[in-house]
Amino acid sequence: MADNFQKSGAKKRKRPGPYKFTDLRKGQYLARLAKGERRTLAAKAMRINYSTVLDHIATDEDFAAAVIEAESQADLIIENALFETAKDGNVTAQQVWLYNRKPESWRDKRNIEHTGRDGAPIVFELDMGKMNGDQDEG
Repeated sequence: MADNFQKSGAKKRKRPGPYKFTDLRKGQYLARLAKGERRTLAAKAMRINYSTVLDHIATDEDFAAAVIEAESQADLIIENALFETAKDGNVTAQQVWLYNRKPESWRDKRNIEHTGRDGAPIVFELDMGKMNGDQDEG
């Protein structure tokens, strides 16, 4: 079937191959990450197979570090936006900020984990005889 496609005169669409992930294209990829695009979506938008990106992350320590730095830049943008929104009076943004920045003082009490003595699990022992109304005589 592929032979019929080629014989019909239809042109095969050119795509960057796995070895076309040049330093320039890596820079473009990193710029997308710094703006907040997710790794897989940035690769897809650039028509790069995500496995190629993973190969470069695994084999190029500088590129791997640059990916982390680019994603950190995007996180900072959101953190700053959250801070500005919290300052402007958005109560939800204020809660998120305080829950994460000062968890010892501010936490969502609905999500507290309960433990027994010294952090051990709480153990419940049920005496089924007493629950059924049976009483020890004596």
